[in-house]
Amino acid sequence: DARAQQVYGAMFEGGMPPKRLMDDEAEKLVLFLDRVEATGRDALFLGDGVAAMREKIAERLGSRAHFAPAQHMNLRAGSACALAANLYAADEGAAVDYIHLLPLYLRAPQAERERAAREAKANG
Repeated sequence: DARAQQVYGAMFEGGMPPKRLMDDEAEKLVLFLDRVEATGRDALFLGDGVAAMREKIAERLGSRAHFAPAQHMNLRAGSACALAANLYAADEGAAVDYIHLLPLYLRAPQAERERAAREAKANG
């Protein structure tokens, strides 16, 4: 849930390693669902935004929308470890040093966006 009827989303096809079908985006739910629909595939939805947007997703995608059980809705450290272990096994020992793992921010925090807007307004 990215707030303001926006979502953070991407789409992958299962397998190890998973195949990326859509890039990571922060966008309005309707635009994200447009992209999901364009793939012609069923989609599994998970994350903290699903509860608030489940009805709209199901209405739009019908039987092509699937929802993770509650205990799998949010990423946990153990989930990240399981994904890493599967990737390690699938790629015969390929690994990424934990020091090099960084978060991916799809947009600046609200406070930074508001400050930039004020500065742009002040600078004409």
